[in-house]
Amino acid sequence: MIEIKIKEQLEKQNKNIQWLSLEAKIPYPTLHKLVNNKTESVKFGFIERICLALDCTPNDIIQVSPDPQLTLFE
Repeated sequence: MIEIKIKEQLEKQNKNIQWLSLEAKIPYPTLHKLVNNKTESVKFGFIERICLALDCTPNDIIQVSPDPQLTLFE
């Protein structure tokens, strides 16, 4: 399972989604869905812009953990 951890980075830096939307030039509705894990895909360019705005790496905003319902080979 992949979880987006942008909200945690914003809280650490005392910033909000509105600020990130303006700084990263990503539409607020798109960013809001991403921050709240309500999307199934994201453009690499958005990840890059978010990381530049927050001065972080993708590892800081994306967490991968095992999904017990996911099987690689069936």
